[in-house]
Amino acid sequence: MQITEKKVENSGMPQGALVNRHCIMKEDKSGMLGLDDLKLCTNLTIYGRTYRIVSTDAFTRWYYEQNGIEVGPEDNPEENNVLLIFRNSNF
Repeated sequence: MQITEKKVENSGMPQGALVNRHCIMKEDKSGMLGLDDLKLCTNLTIYGRTYRIVSTDAFTRWYYEQNGIEVGPEDNPEENNVLLIFRNSNF
């Protein structure tokens, strides 16, 4: 999984990749996040920060459909200041 934040020029804040390609434990410590946890229009709390999944790439949408998993409708990413994109070929 990778979490990226939109970059804003001259903001003075850390931006870009917030989480780089690794497995992440569920908030309740019951296991690792998986495909069923990563659906559009849901909120995830990772390392104490809450993120909203608003969009996905075409490959991820295709992968979910091929495996019979509903990815959900896309949210409006323009209304959100954090964009979560997920793609992991290990699922």
